Amino acid sequence: MNKSATESNDMKEFDEVVINIYGSFISKPASSHDNIHPSQLLLIQLLSITKDHLGGQDSNIFKQVQSMSSSLTNVFNFISEKNEDDEEKKATNTFHEIVEKYSTTYNSIAHFLATKILQSTDGEDDFLHRLTNARFRSSIVITDNEKEQMLVAMLDPFSALSSHTTWMESLNNNIHHVVAIRCLLAHCYAHREYLVRKYSYSVPDPLVLKRVCTMKLKTIISLGCGKAYWSHLLRETRALMIGGGSGSTSDMLVVPADVQVHNNLATDGHANYCSDVVQVEPMDQSILWNTVKDDQSEETALLLCWVPKINNEGFIHAIQTFPGRHLIIVGESSGGSCGSTQFWNVVNDLYLEEDYTILPRFLGWYDGVLFMIKR
Repeated sequence: MNKSATESNDMKEFDEVVINIYGSFISKPASSHDNIHPSQLLLIQLLSITKDHLGGQDSNIFKQVQSMSSSLTNVFNFISEKNEDDEEKKATNTFHEIVEKYSTTYNSIAHFLATKILQSTDGEDDFLHRLTNARFRSSIVITDNEKEQMLVAMLDPFSALSSHTTWMESLNNNIHHVVAIRCLLAHCYAHREYLVRKYSYSVPDPLVLKRVCTMKLKTIISLGCGKAYWSHLLRETRALMIGGGSGSTSDMLVVPADVQVHNNLATDGHANYCSDVVQVEPMDQSILWNTVKDDQSEETALLLCWVPKINNEGFIHAIQTFPGRHLIIVGESSGGSCGSTQFWNVVNDLYLEEDYTILPRFLGWYDGVLFMIKR
């Protein structure tokens, strides 16, 4: 078999492994007895194929890819250094700590990709600054720079799923760049997916948690709470702030709720962070609205975290029937990965934006918190 045919077969295997890595997070939640996630073995296989195409263990480009990829996969074995006896650690935001721990790796990957695609360090820092602070994916490229446009497209979390042929056409048949970038993007996806299913789909920022706890709210209803990580941290943050005299409402009630309370396919299937998650019907949230007293509607907020892009009729119904005044939306903004066009149309018809805060982000994702008030 000639070199071209061998390479073609190897890249078919590469494509299949990438697809399987993404697919490994769609299957049923892992049981508590599982010691290894299915994606881990696939990532090892992908890195092995990558090594062969990048010139072996000693090639400089493979050393870079291996270092960054291995750093990302270490998250599967991450153990939080949490001291339960330390009062200041009782509300430890483990997810935020992990993301902070890996921020150097995220930045290294961003610079690596930018260097390979932009092919120049001129303007690289400016582009990466725009990437970090963009509210929308579409607002990153402010010029007609085709290479910047290509880089934004490649930073899409699902771009690694495009075929080898498509990537080769985009990168002028530079197989080293194609293999290196796709390998890193697949590792980035698995790294984030493992964490968001373990904790929540957006990283709770301590400053945002404190801000919510100082809004003088009587009730926060967290609908679509997943594992109720945000609800858990809001309760813990409130408790610490009360103890420290920091102005949190002492009787603030946090109500986590979801359609699927246990064995949620969008999570890792392990226990929720709050044991009192309320199960609701998709199109009937009345059991939640009944927790809002008649004289407290002005002091009640609805918290939505990562509203799905499709099948979000229940969230639209919730927004339309919610008796409170405040709406807090966590995730990507209109035009991003969260909420349908209809969802955002209803939101903007009923609510006015008060503020927007960027949350800690993974490469290619644009998480933030939108604070809104009823018109």
